Amino acid sequence: MLVALPWYLRNGATYGWSDITGLRWHDAVVLGQPRTGEWILRSGWVDFLRRFAEFSFKSFWGVFGWMGVFVDNRIYQALALLSGVVVAGLVALLVRRRRLPSLPGPQHRQLVLLGIWAGWTALQYLGYNLAFVQHQGRYLFPALIPIGLAFVLGWREVLRPGVSRWVTALLVLVGLSLALLGLVWGDWPTWPLLMVAAGAAGLFLRRWLPRRLDGLLFALPFIGLAVLDLVSLFVFIVPALS
Repeated sequence: MLVALPWYLRNGATYGWSDITGLRWHDAVVLGQPRTGEWILRSGWVDFLRRFAEFSFKSFWGVFGWMGVFVDNRIYQALALLSGVVVAGLVALLVRRRRLPSLPGPQHRQLVLLGIWAGWTALQYLGYNLAFVQHQGRYLFPALIPIGLAFVLGWREVLRPGVSRWVTALLVLVGLSLALLGLVWGDWPTWPLLMVAAGAAGLFLRRWLPRRLDGLLFALPFIGLAVLDLVSLFVFIVPALS
């Protein structure tokens, strides 16, 4: 609040004290931005929700320029797989925490604060998209600290021997489902199947790796994301915007 206070004061002096966020003024003067109601009337709820999910996910991880420079679709598929595995780890962590003693008071309050922070950011994003079609994951970036912490905790939990076994089973189930859909539709999702198979094999083999490699295993997705930054810059962004 202290960091934002000068900006709120400036907005109050500029737009009026009933509009310290500037959103009312924005809604009054914005031109060319599609409105949610018009989009749903034209394309329907299914198309709107599909686009909301797809564009929010892709632009959170990496859509550049004026929402015009996408990376290779296989990269988004790999990131979706990684995100799903991490969410599974978070669920396992929450289940395990219920059987353990309560967190100390300060840690509990800190987690509550981070949860409120992430929830408020998500509500703002959803609220904005109720008025305008702005499926841009960058609006979730103010919550990167709690999102990053959740990612770390979920991935750490996935590497626990007991959890890695049932996540492996879950990936096998996902792979079988993809194969069945490929048979039904006559269109094999080759790359997603290979990624799921590689993820399942890696987690399955994890139990036989020496414990001294645990730190490297934990660091792998973060090393991969750093490499993705460089790949995105020189393979996708610079060629597209030059």
